[in-house]
Amino acid sequence: MSVVRGDLRIQLALDVPAGSVLVIEGANGAGKTTLLATLAGHIAASEGRVQLGATVMEDVARGVRLPTQARRVGVCYQDRRLFPSLTARDNVAYGARSRGIDRKAARDAADSWLERLGMASLAALRPARLSAGQAQRVALARALACSPRWLLLDEPLAALDPDARAQTLDVLVAALQDFDGPVLLVSHERDVAQRLSAGCVRMERGRLVSVDPALDHRARNVRMSDDREQDDPVRDDRVRGVDEGKDGDNGL
Repeated sequence: MSVVRGDLRIQLALDVPAGSVLVIEGANGAGKTTLLATLAGHIAASEGRVQLGATVMEDVARGVRLPTQARRVGVCYQDRRLFPSLTARDNVAYGARSRGIDRKAARDAADSWLERLGMASLAALRPARLSAGQAQRVALARALACSPRWLLLDEPLAALDPDARAQTLDVLVAALQDFDGPVLLVSHERDVAQRLSAGCVRMERGRLVSVDPALDHRARNVRMSDDREQDDPVRDDRVRGVDEGKDGDNGL
């Protein structure tokens, strides 16, 4: 897959198995958020393909591009991107509502996640009345509450104070233990990768440049390439799970 944004060109091939967590590190401007936004469908790819299991989310050559709501993805950006006119509860319920879930069921799921993240007492507040850390937890709850097939999390703990961070990381670890889809998580904090038993790669100027040797045993099923060869259709934009013969495989 490649995408061009101003002077930045992201070009990579990445295969993340179902049930795996991949942490992406890199300096500001490396392209991490742009990568997640492209996978989520908020930015159009310039070339290549995005595929989850057997579902093609985007294929530039074939003119295929599913809207974000059809990708069944849970997304949490560092800048939160909450709807200012909605309460915390309705922000969290939005993903389920956009998929046709009835209001009561969506709100019940929202309340459950807000409670787990210590935000139940603030469910009726709008984003303008929340601190940055509180808004970040609402954004994370929204990503988790929409019954996603895969997760894209951009620095989900960065705005939190130490106590809230510890509680939220515990909730995230527990949530991902039983999650059977691929997870891409941007973080500069090494303990996040360690707690999540995640593989770890680094981005520089739009390219994946390394797998962390210290975490290599956890990243052994993650395949990546940053070359420009386009002759092999498997290597070009490989985003399939490794368990290709298993029914219901959700590998990215």
